[in-house]
Amino acid sequence: MIAQFFLGIWMLTQAACHFFGFDVFLRQSVRDSLSKDERASFQRGMVLPYLILGMTFIGMGIVERKGSLSMPVFLGLYIILCAASLAGILRNNKKHLGYYM
Repeated sequence: MIAQFFLGIWMLTQAACHFFGFDVFLRQSVRDSLSKDERASFQRGMVLPYLILGMTFIGMGIVERKGSLSMPVFLGLYIILCAASLAGILRNNKKHLGYYM
């Protein structure tokens, strides 16, 4: 539960850094292969998935703490919400870099 909060904060931090154009969390290969304009477009595409992932982790940590959902419903909801955000990240990578990871 505590790890979910910290992971959520980490994802929100990454979303903020991508939003403001900091290249702290970008791999060196991404920095080298994209021009400044392409890198800005790449980072804009990463803001929403990281923002949704961060809110999902924090929200599901709160739901887990309250214990209001049964385990199968909790896991199913968690997988669906995270899969949608991860698909957005993979789509953005493929669009700008040419590969998924």
